[in-house]
Amino acid sequence: DIVFRRSTDNGITWSAMEVMDPITDGGCSDPSLVLDRETGELFCFYNYMSSDKSINEYRFILQKSIDHGKTWGKPIDFTEQVAGPELKNSFKFITSGRGIQTSDGTLLHNYVQVGKGVTVIASTDHGKSWSAVVDVPHGDESKLVELADGSLMINSRIAPGRRNVHRSQDGGKTWSTEADFSLCDPRCNASIIRYPAGLHGNESELLLFCNAASNSGRKNLSVRFSKDNGDTWSAGSVIDSGPSAYSELDILADGKLIVVYEPGHSEIRAATFELGELLSPKK
Repeated sequence: DIVFRRSTDNGITWSAMEVMDPITDGGCSDPSLVLDRETGELFCFYNYMSSDKSINEYRFILQKSIDHGKTWGKPIDFTEQVAGPELKNSFKFITSGRGIQTSDGTLLHNYVQVGKGVTVIASTDHGKSWSAVVDVPHGDESKLVELADGSLMINSRIAPGRRNVHRSQDGGKTWSTEADFSLCDPRCNASIIRYPAGLHGNESELLLFCNAASNSGRKNLSVRFSKDNGDTWSAGSVIDSGPSAYSELDILADGKLIVVYEPGHSEIRAATFELGELLSPKK
C-alpha cells in the first residue's frame, strides 16, 4: 500500500499514517508528488503490479488531491498515455520522490526504462492528460529541475562513483549528457531542487543536491549546494553519517529546508535545517 502523513507546522509534528488506497490484489512502489501551483492540485504517482493481471509489468497510477493531501481521488491508470505497446511487459517504473512544474505551467515527471534510459513525461492541461516527451539515454532513477534561465536538467543515478547530468536548452526536446564525478554516489536515487535568489532573503541563485554521499554503500546522507547551475558543488554538509538510502529535499514555508529520507530500510526520517547552516557550516 501507499501510505502518507501530513505536517501543518513545517515538519515539527506529523499526522498518523494513512493508507492512500488499499491494495488487495498486488503491490505498489515508488510514490512521488507533483504540485500544480496554478490550481493547487496535488498529484501522487506510483507503480502498481497486479498479482494476476499485470504480473510482468508495473502499471503507472496517479491519484489527485484538491485539499492539500487530506483526501485523495480514485486511482487512475495512465500507463497507455505515456508508454506504447512496444513497452508492454518491459521493466519500467516511475521515479519516486517528486516531479516539477515549469515556469510556463507544464507538469514534468519521468520514468525509467531499465537498462535503456529515462523517459520524460509531461502534462500541459494541469494533469488531465499525459504524454511522453522524449527518451533520454544513459540515465536511471532521475530528478528534474528547471534552472533560472528556463533550461532543464536531469540528475540521474548511473553507477558507483558518479552521476549523469543531462541538460536541455529547448524545453526538453533534445538533451546533452555528461558524467559528474564530483558527486560521489553508490547508485542511489537522490534529490535536486532550485532555491531561487530572493526567496526568503536568499541572496544567490542555488541548486541543492542531497544523496547518500558514498561510493561504497548507501550511507552518509549529505546536502551540497551549487552557485553555478551544477557546474561545481560544495563539499557538502552531512545530515546523517549512518545508513541512508532514498531522500527528498524541499523548501518549507518559513524558508527552512527539510529532507525526508530512509535511514536504511526500516523507517522514514525527516530533518529540518536553516539554509545558512548549509552555506556556512560550523567547523
